[in-house]
Amino acid sequence: LAQLRRHRWRVAQPSAALLFVVPLYLNAALQPSVKGASCNGTHFQVLLDATAAAVAATEQYARHDGADHVIVSNSWKLTQTPPEQAPWSKVGQLPNELFRRTFRNAIVGHMESHGVAKPPSSAFWRCSVVSPYVANYDEAAAAHRRPPASKERDVSFYFQGGANNRGTRGYAFRQAALPQLQDLPAAHISAFSLPGKPAACGGAVSTNCRAGRSSGAFRSLMARSRFNLVLRGDSPSSRRLYDGVAAG
Repeated sequence: LAQLRRHRWRVAQPSAALLFVVPLYLNAALQPSVKGASCNGTHFQVLLDATAAAVAATEQYARHDGADHVIVSNSWKLTQTPPEQAPWSKVGQLPNELFRRTFRNAIVGHMESHGVAKPPSSAFWRCSVVSPYVANYDEAAAAHRRPPASKERDVSFYFQGGANNRGTRGYAFRQAALPQLQDLPAAHISAFSLPGKPAACGGAVSTNCRAGRSSGAFRSLMARSRFNLVLRGDSPSSRRLYDGVAAG
């Protein structure tokens, strides 16, 4: 939002605006860590509905029925409805029809194009703009300031991520593909969230072991890799494409 406030295309008069960005932190509101409540304990859906009601009451919204309004959210939970949207909520779930109806004509900056939302019928908005999302970016990390030289890239193929049995084609593909890559020279292939009780990973690891999450190790290994494997997950895209660009 700070970048948008300073943007050279921003105008001071609403009548001169071509697009209206709705200042919602949807990713933060839909994180399991908030347990269904955010902003001093207010239910996340109450906040979303209050925003929707305020936007719908403006003359700018009425001008094009919200078709020139933009929401930014890389959370695939935006496409869902209760009870699937927030099963981790400790304060229960509330209907989200008002929010979905208000922004049915909106443009959403999302992790996928409109046709591949999960599932496709749950994409309630008019159209999508695919926005890059990086999960392991660190402004101060050296890997993002200076790409390693070729001689420093001592890892041939790199992948670290989930490969559990969650019933999606992407994860089934990972389970089939990763064992075929683990024995390649200098490869580092590891997975977490595996079913059962696999042993901990060590060295050049396989999908039959379990690795923990470490952003620092993730950045370091990706920056040292010659090939960063971008394997699809729940949806066709993967943030590893953008992580790889950020890592150099």
